[in-house]
Amino acid sequence: TVELAVVGGQPDLARVLDDGPRHHHLAVVEVAQGAIVLDAGDADQADVDGNGVGDACEAVAPPPGSVKEGDLVITELMIDPDKSAAGVTLTEPAAEWIEIKNVTNKPIDLNGLQLFGKGTEKSSVLNFSLVIQPGAYLVLSSSADATKNGEVKSAWAYGSGLSLSNSTQDIVELHLGGVVVDKVDFTMGSGGWLKASGASLQLSDAKTDALSNDLPASWCVSTTPWAGGDKGSPGSANAVCK
Repeated sequence: TVELAVVGGQPDLARVLDDGPRHHHLAVVEVAQGAIVLDAGDADQADVDGNGVGDACEAVAPPPGSVKEGDLVITELMIDPDKSAAGVTLTEPAAEWIEIKNVTNKPIDLNGLQLFGKGTEKSSVLNFSLVIQPGAYLVLSSSADATKNGEVKSAWAYGSGLSLSNSTQDIVELHLGGVVVDKVDFTMGSGGWLKASGASLQLSDAKTDALSNDLPASWCVSTTPWAGGDKGSPGSANAVCK
């Protein structure tokens, strides 16, 4: 058991103990009287790959076949944010974001997730354990910086390698566990797709499945104001499109 003093409301982590090829997996067991008590658990935890992280602490990607097409659904796209809605100058793709929903009855670990766009566009690879619970929504954004992404609370920043087109045909694909879990093929303002500027395109809450979200008629322009200044409902259920 290790006790860390709390300095200025935060644990003092200035000193890190390194015991070579074996690492402790610490868990908080008590917070009391200005100290945080951590339990090392398995003091002989192996680090087989030698990357400096105990194996039990590393994220494990879903094995092939554990995630199926349609388990995750793209439910909202911030394609063309208002460049000054949050009181700052926003740029694309930094202010773009994508919302997804777990439509299954089991938690899904998104470790290994990668987003693909049109042509050679693709995101970085999510390389840590990020679990989305059954029925839950998560926001994935180009930038993690709230001053650049319009104050959206993002679970993961996928980087600038993927950009959503404001006017030409574009796609967003979710790849996880060797499966294309969901795909949306859209053209804002054309082919039945509505034009949304300063607001997200949202999938109707009555149509949250991977077949319905292929259809332009299942989507509408969000009218829900949120803290970032634009309209949308990042991280929560959408309204029913009328």
